[in-house]
Amino acid sequence: MYKILVSVILCGFFYPTQGQNIIGSTEGAELSYIEEEYELIYKTRENDLASLYMQEEELKVLKSYIFRLFKEKEENDVLLQFLNDSVWLVYKDNTITLTRWVGHDSDNRQTSLGFSQTHYLKIFGLSRDKKTF
Repeated sequence: MYKILVSVILCGFFYPTQGQNIIGSTEGAELSYIEEEYELIYKTRENDLASLYMQEEELKVLKSYIFRLFKEKEENDVLLQFLNDSVWLVYKDNTITLTRWVGHDSDNRQTSLGFSQTHYLKIFGLSRDKKTF
């Protein structure tokens, strides 16, 4: 009985991310897939950690608008409304900050650090490098 309990406890400590698939990460942010939902964990300006949970369609919309802001620099911000939260993306100085309005409440904000296009490519598990053989 004691051996079974110890092995269960050890498995819990050594495999804490069971069921979690990390898609991409960079210093200050990580995107993972957990049980039919995506979680973006990011460091805020206050040096705290915040999470944004999204369905697949919401993630596609977020990605498309982030990369659109990098491409069309005259359009410097966009507000996205997801099922549970609003997300305000702001382009400034070749970086984009993500501000989550928790429960669509603009007074309850969690603003990320600014990330460059290269950082977002890493977060979304994409690569700019072309493979040559």
